[in-house]
Amino acid sequence: EKVVDCDAPCLHAQEPAWSPDGEQIAFQRHTMTDAGEISTVEVLDLASGDITIVLETPPTKGVYAPRWSPDGASLVFEQV
Repeated sequence: EKVVDCDAPCLHAQEPAWSPDGEQIAFQRHTMTDAGEISTVEVLDLASGDITIVLETPPTKGVYAPRWSPDGASLVFEQV
């Protein structure tokens, strides 16, 4: 089942990670803006369908592969 849309100006939304309690999915999204490509780490609440941006980078940085801590309190990710 598709849970996240990625329509233009979204370039891609990928690398999902389920929270330990199974109630949320963290993922990264890349979007083209007038300033350049921005990258975000976002969290989808499965019960409500709400998406929260927890990190947004400037066009000179990118984030990838968000993953949850074992207790679900934190996220880690790769930044380039």
